[in-house]
Amino acid sequence: MSRRLTAILIVALAVSGLASRNGDVAEAVAGNGAVKAVRCLAEARIDLLNGLFDSEPAGVVGADYQRATALPDGRVLWTFQDAAVRTGPDEIDIVHNIAAVQDGACFSILYNGTRSEPRPYFYDAETDPYARWFWPLDAAPGTDGRVYVFVAEMEEQGEEYLEHAVPVATRVVSLDGTTLAPVGKSYAPNRSTALYGWSVTSDASWTYLYAQCHRQFGFDLVNDIPAHDACARRVTVGRVPRGQVMDTPTYWDGARWQSDPARAVSIVDPTGRIAHATQIEWTGASFVAVDKLDDWWGRTITFGRSTSPTGPFVQFAAVPEPLKCSRLECNTFFATWVPTAAASRPENTLGWMISHNRWDGRVTAIYRPSFHTIPLSRFLPAGVVYPVEVPDDDGVPVLNVTAVAPAGPGHVTVFPCDRQVPTASNLNYAAGETVANLVMVRPDANGRVCFVSHADTDLVVDTSGGTAGGFVPLDAPTRIRDTRTGVGGPIGRLLPGQAVEVQLPAGVGPPVLNVTAVAPSGAGHVTAFPCDRDVPTASNLNYAAGETVANLVMVRPDANGRVCFVSHAAIDLVVDLAGRASGVTPIDQPTRIRDTRDGVGGPVRRLAPGEPVAVQVPPVDDGDGNGGADGVPVLNVTAVAPSAAGHVTAFPCDREVPTASNLNYAAGETVANLVMVRPDADGRVCFVSHAAIDLVVDLAGRWNDTFAPLDQPERVVDTRRL
Repeated sequence: MSRRLTAILIVALAVSGLASRNGDVAEAVAGNGAVKAVRCLAEARIDLLNGLFDSEPAGVVGADYQRATALPDGRVLWTFQDAAVRTGPDEIDIVHNIAAVQDGACFSILYNGTRSEPRPYFYDAETDPYARWFWPLDAAPGTDGRVYVFVAEMEEQGEEYLEHAVPVATRVVSLDGTTLAPVGKSYAPNRSTALYGWSVTSDASWTYLYAQCHRQFGFDLVNDIPAHDACARRVTVGRVPRGQVMDTPTYWDGARWQSDPARAVSIVDPTGRIAHATQIEWTGASFVAVDKLDDWWGRTITFGRSTSPTGPFVQFAAVPEPLKCSRLECNTFFATWVPTAAASRPENTLGWMISHNRWDGRVTAIYRPSFHTIPLSRFLPAGVVYPVEVPDDDGVPVLNVTAVAPAGPGHVTVFPCDRQVPTASNLNYAAGETVANLVMVRPDANGRVCFVSHADTDLVVDTSGGTAGGFVPLDAPTRIRDTRTGVGGPIGRLLPGQAVEVQLPAGVGPPVLNVTAVAPSGAGHVTAFPCDRDVPTASNLNYAAGETVANLVMVRPDANGRVCFVSHAAIDLVVDLAGRASGVTPIDQPTRIRDTRDGVGGPVRRLAPGEPVAVQVPPVDDGDGNGGADGVPVLNVTAVAPSAAGHVTAFPCDREVPTASNLNYAAGETVANLVMVRPDADGRVCFVSHAAIDLVVDLAGRWNDTFAPLDQPERVVDTRRL
């Protein structure tokens, strides 16, 4: 059969909204002679990705079995099994595989040969069109700096193309990590027709190779259409150490990982199915699976989630197939994920894409993927340990951790990833409540901090700086008082106005405490202070009736190593010792430096939404005669009676407003959080609120030069955007 096909209908995408990168000329992948064109979109947004096609002068008008692999340098490798290249006004050539390298919003289109005689990008010399060809499967970066693409070697065993096409082996092509040019090829360690490498994903320790035999054509008939055979109903999995994709895998047999592939069991239920073309991706907290049920012959795309690479995958969504024309004319097949690096998308969504074609095989503009999103609320499942790599150049990072819209009441615990989960909590929340707290915790040797939540939640983590020697964290925070259980004192709730003493372990010095008010009898606040001083007017955490709230507290103990607490309403009190802050000079009587309700530090006036307000921060006298004017202040910031849900951001007044938040609130909810931020040259810290609030700022102390603040806090992770 001729490789030349006639285009019955070509409907080109409008090129308006597309732009060149670097002015009029976009830059191709350096050192790769297979680049036929560079296609630039207005932006890398999921609803614009179809602009990759009609990529003049490369002429790619359609393709199928699209896969996208995020690379360590931020680029994305795209591969396609078959692609249609326009070779003339009325002619299309089908190429058995092509690739594209995405850098930002620009795509370098890769295939061999010429525009008039295009040839495959992978295994060009070995390809005999329509008789023996090579279809790329999934890919993964290797630890050696190369990128490895798994490839199905296909053979036509019937009279016509795709009448009886079967895979005969699994191969691997290795690509240069910079140019993405092929530099090596071999059979896969498991070269069988099971096709290990159909879907590939990696967590922190392992790379998982999922297998599906891709026997689409020429077997048992379904409605007179050639369908898959029995092996296509199964998805099995092997694994190798992360990035060691040329190692021999071990296989999941239902109970353990072992060396015999014949004992591998399906991780999806094959009952009643024709095919499972499942694609599985590790998101950082869970494995998510997308599957066009029965692939060519089904009508539904399902989405599932599991905490294990071997399932079971609990379905969280299902959508009907997105047909481009009548189902009698059009087909959809092979749904897979769009990585975050490839395209922006709305919060709390995952990106996915699916192939389209006509049943009669005519090449039209239908023959190109479509791109979609699916809601995925509460990224972090309850009880799952989520590791996050944090900047630790300046020692122990200072993190603002926010739980967003949890599914139920509970708490988040933060700890070094090389330690067991401690019993202490770092922030507490009610169902649906967005809550933030400051956390200081040592990263493990790999620079990771781990998070675990009691309920499903989304998580936002911002870093505002680091402490180089001025803070000594405890790997396992110690619970030193719990009035519910009798830890550190008798069982019994604090009464309103009653001061309770909490004894610190010997030698702690200025402690860093996580203080939690549990089930308050009414609205109010808790104040912490040295037991040899009077109760100050400042507050450390604020609560509503029945609301469990935590906040980080830094306070000097008295000469006997005691810190006292008093509450406005009856509460249970929980105090966890997180470490000691030798680099902090605490104030015995915290100073209220701004209160918009009564005019302290400025006029009586609520903050309007989006209106920055400057607060003058006085020096802290540490007795050495310099007044502490150069130190970073420790502030307790309170949003009072917000007009709507939102957040407050603190920043130096000589800088732009950062995207990070310091405390989050619901409408009418009074919320406090500890904030550490560098003042500007005039000693001012600015605050901006998302909704109208009254603002209260208390000065609790200052850091010496052991704390290095970031002028622009860095967002480490936002699971709503993963």
